[in-house]
Amino acid sequence: MAWSPLGGGTLFKASDSNAQLHALLDSLQKKYGGATYDQLALAWLYKHPSHIFPVLGTRKAERIARAAEVEQISLTRQEWFALWEAAGGEIP
Repeated sequence: MAWSPLGGGTLFKASDSNAQLHALLDSLQKKYGGATYDQLALAWLYKHPSHIFPVLGTRKAERIARAAEVEQISLTRQEWFALWEAAGGEIP
């Protein structure tokens, strides 16, 4: 389980350290019909090989509804790894 997997949105704030991630998310938004950054991040979690179950820390109905739409996003394996690398992950 991933408790509050979006970290209150800190991942999505513009900074030099996550410019590569934002560029990739922008390109994926176009491919996936305007999906939001949070939807793409949740789609990444759902595709994780450990079958991570996110526990959202929100009570806002619009955010919950947006999270439910994530099931329509099926990242490719290449997109998943690209997001991981852009976010600072390393290939073991």
